[in-house]
Amino acid sequence: LKMSVVAAMCVLALVSCNDDDTDNMPGSDFNRETMLQNVGTNLIVPNFESLQSSVNSLSTLTNVFTQNTNEENLTAMRIAWKQAVTDHQHCSAFGFGPGELLLGTYAGVLGVFPVSEEKIEANMLNPNFDLPNSFDRDVRGFYTVEYLIYGDGLSDAEIVAGFDQNRKDYLLLILSELKSSFDNIVAEWNGSYLQ
Repeated sequence: LKMSVVAAMCVLALVSCNDDDTDNMPGSDFNRETMLQNVGTNLIVPNFESLQSSVNSLSTLTNVFTQNTNEENLTAMRIAWKQAVTDHQHCSAFGFGPGELLLGTYAGVLGVFPVSEEKIEANMLNPNFDLPNSFDRDVRGFYTVEYLIYGDGLSDAEIVAGFDQNRKDYLLLILSELKSSFDNIVAEWNGSYLQ
């Protein structure tokens, strides 16, 4: 009896569907091209440009910090990192087209959380580590920067004191990848991709 009722409901549902009326439905004159241009021009591109700007600012402050490693420059770098991560959150849904990197969507590559502290520490000590040819997602991106500049239960003074040349080089390497990634994404969006 149950099967008969289910089968009858399925038949009624299929019979009640009629494709002939789709042209008379409200909204059938919807212009998809205009909508996509509007979303790209007024939402995606401005958000990626904000992210690019905040990553460039973070990169500049990271260079200052690595040249003059003190708590004041650490604080300035942290403020810039917070802005970059906030801007990243506004763009994380746009991981298609230019937002697609070799290892996946930009958010899936540069926004991985948690990071692998063990791998990061090992990479810093490995003179042959090659980030562009690494398939590890948990050793790069925004949250690797967070790990390096916030430490793990360390005071600001301890973080600054522990920033040896290996840590500085790794931080600069991560920021270089972030900067080049968003410079490329914005250039592609502002180039032919939007059209």
